[in-house]
Amino acid sequence: MDASLFLWIHGLRTPALDGAMSFLSKHGIWWPPLVWLLMVLWKRRAAAPVFRDGMLAWYLAGTVSEEWVKSLVKRARPPHNPQIQRLVHVLGDVPRRGSYSFPSGTSALVFAGATIIWLAWGRRAGIAAMVAATVVSLSRVYVGVHYPGDLLGGALVGALVAAGVWRFSKWAGTYEPNKPERSAK
Repeated sequence: MDASLFLWIHGLRTPALDGAMSFLSKHGIWWPPLVWLLMVLWKRRAAAPVFRDGMLAWYLAGTVSEEWVKSLVKRARPPHNPQIQRLVHVLGDVPRRGSYSFPSGTSALVFAGATIIWLAWGRRAGIAAMVAATVVSLSRVYVGVHYPGDLLGGALVGALVAAGVWRFSKWAGTYEPNKPERSAK
């Protein structure tokens, strides 16, 4: 089923979308840190804990997905699957054979970012962030390097890591989003 859904999404490729999806596939992981950085520049001190927690969750989600889970699961990427490889046309560089597919590290990173945004700034910002994370994740199927199940696995890793970082930070008392800053007297 995962391979069939992959082939359907991968088959939606058009020259009109190729450039945008290729760009998102390569560089889409950077939008969460950029959003957090812009918020720090705009809101200064109030956004600093979100930047800190976001970067920690982003880094940990990447490490958990890329270093731990992938080395346990060792799922071959679509272009290296003998049953479908002749139907896969990778847009960009073909990943090397030892590069595994499950879970998607890109999805883990962007969903960790989206989860932190949701927890820090509420539902409205969170929904927009989740949509952005979904589009970036789908770009990985579109270009031919991940199965849809890889995206779900990565999204789950990213969201769980981010929620864990958020809960730890709140437990440790280092983040109080609704507490107004004290003025220095």
